[in-house]
Amino acid sequence: MTQADQQTKQHILIVAQPGPLGDGLVALLSALPQVGQVLQTHELEAALHLAATWRPQLIIVDLNSPEDSVLTLLHALRSPDSRCLVLAENVGQKKAVEESGAGTVILKGTAATEMITLVERLLEINSNLEVNK
Repeated sequence: MTQADQQTKQHILIVAQPGPLGDGLVALLSALPQVGQVLQTHELEAALHLAATWRPQLIIVDLNSPEDSVLTLLHALRSPDSRCLVLAENVGQKKAVEESGAGTVILKGTAATEMITLVERLLEINSNLEVNK
């Protein structure tokens, strides 16, 4: 891949514990043609650092930490240059994130095809924002 190709591709940061979910997301999202790099971390401080320095277009957060720290993280990650997608364990978590306005939320267990469609839509929205700058 040339440097020009890499610059037109969008980058994704996954904040999730190591294991099947995070590894599966990395593999699935890396296969999308519009995606350049996919990085994963499970540490909140590392997520903040990567978001600030690497500036991914999409940040996917697995809601597996205490809700207060994740909501704080989501608000800290907010940027006009990126979108957040949150994977909630249950309807209560989904509602809390939606009410906080911290990002788009789906429940874990959502069909992979539905998740990919949503990811592509979020990347497209972000891509359109880049064009209009």
